[in-house]
Amino acid sequence: SLHSFHYSPKAVDIPSAERLAKRLYHLDGFKKSDVSRHLSKNNEFSRAVAEEYVKHFDFAGQTLDAALRAFLGRFALSGETQERERVLVHFSRRYLECNPGSFNSQDAVHTLTCAIMLLNTDLHAAGAAAGTGFRRMTCAEFIDNLTDLNDGDNFPKDTLKHLYHAIRTQPLEWALDT
Repeated sequence: SLHSFHYSPKAVDIPSAERLAKRLYHLDGFKKSDVSRHLSKNNEFSRAVAEEYVKHFDFAGQTLDAALRAFLGRFALSGETQERERVLVHFSRRYLECNPGSFNSQDAVHTLTCAIMLLNTDLHAAGAAAGTGFRRMTCAEFIDNLTDLNDGDNFPKDTLKHLYHAIRTQPLEWALDT
């Protein structure tokens, strides 16, 4: 799949990756904005660091939006779209590890995670002032947009309704440097 990749343990110093991941998680010598830069790099060591970093999160039993809020609350998600995507791939893998069987695949979790991020922007964009002709996405449109994207199946409608209303009620917020 597009989001599946593995690093060669022989090529990566795993103990160093574990140490850096722990320091990033605890912000030991790092700012919240530094975390995203380390997690989003496209090299084997950074992927190993990201895989170790997400192990600090236990998303078991959490809804996808609650897990995403916990994850985004730890660091300042930044960078280009491709870099942000890489970080969300690691989140998606970890979410499915903690909640096996909750979705059909890691790709399905990633698709839904990206849809939640887009929904958040759509529902809460500051530039969408009244009178501009901008219309916010409805719950039905959110559900329709995700048709067949759970590896060819539909996501459960109750899950999508919950996610829509959770994001509408409480916007996602990412951490800022303090």
